[in-house]
Amino acid sequence: MMSLYAKLADNPGQGPYYAPGTTGLESPASQGWSGGMSLSSFVADLIGVINAIIPALITIAILIFFVGLARYVYHSDSKTGRSEGVTFIKWGLVALFVLVSLWGILDVAKSSIFPS
Repeated sequence: MMSLYAKLADNPGQGPYYAPGTTGLESPASQGWSGGMSLSSFVADLIGVINAIIPALITIAILIFFVGLARYVYHSDSKTGRSEGVTFIKWGLVALFVLVSLWGILDVAKSSIFPS
């Protein structure tokens, strides 16, 4: 199996991330202030990163909800224990609502502003 370096050495300028006719070793000054990235591609990449992080945050919000539920059930005889459980449940539900809404808004924005 040929290494990536050997493939690029055999085909200069044909690497997956280089513009045609370049080697990828040009200075950033020759690419302009944006570094070769447009605003729309930057925003699309940012939305992609956020979309990759949201499922992990949703998992954490679900865990917070279930921790609150467990505290509520386990400390059902104590008023302060129940109130702590209810607080966890409320914040878990708020976080779930915000994250799922953000996920939907970003999906609509990405599909309507950057259709591709």
